[in-house]
Amino acid sequence: MRHGTAGTPSGPDSLRLALAVSAVLASGLLGATSAATAAASADIAAANATAVAGGSIDSTVLAADGSALGIATSNLGAIALLAAGAPVLGSLTLVGIALIGIGLGVSAASVVAALGATETLARVAPYVVFEAAAVLLAATAGLLPVAHAAVASLRTGRPPARAYADGLGYGLRLTAVAALLIVLAALTESICVARGA
Repeated sequence: MRHGTAGTPSGPDSLRLALAVSAVLASGLLGATSAATAAASADIAAANATAVAGGSIDSTVLAADGSALGIATSNLGAIALLAAGAPVLGSLTLVGIALIGIGLGVSAASVVAALGATETLARVAPYVVFEAAAVLLAATAGLLPVAHAAVASLRTGRPPARAYADGLGYGLRLTAVAALLIVLAALTESICVARGA
C-alpha cells in the first residue's frame, strides 16, 4: 500500500473526494427536503399569511428571541445535531438534515407568503448566507467520517477505522468553522431585527 506515490491516490486526495461527496450529499438532501416541504406547505402558508394580516392570528406568539444570544443558541443547537452524526456513522446527521430541511421549507413558505420573494430576500440576505454555509458545513462534517472511510478504503486500501478517525478530526474542524459562522450570522441577524429590517 503506497500513499502519495505516483499513480496512487494519496490520503489528502481521498479526503478531498470524501469532502466533496459529503458536501454534495448534504446539500442535495437538504435542498430536496426544503424544496419539497416548501412546495407542500405553500397553500397553508398563504392562508396563514392572510389570517395574520387580517388579525385572526396573533403573530407575536410565534416571534422568537431576536437577540444575538437567542438566535445563536437556537442555531448552534441545529449545528450540533448535524455534526453529531459524525461518531455514529452519519445517522444523526441524516435525521438532522430531514428535520432542518422540513423546518426551512415551512419557514420559507410562510415568510415568502407573507412578504413576497423580493422582500424576503432583502430581509434575510445579510445573514442567511452565513447560516446556510454553517448548516452545510455541519452536515458535511457529520457525513465526512463515513465518506472518508469508504473513499480511503476503496482508493488507497487504507484501514477504514483509521480513515474514519481522521474524518472525525476534520469534521470537528468543519464544525468549529460552522459554529463561528452561526455566531456571525446571529450578530448580523440581531442587528437586522433591531433595525426592523
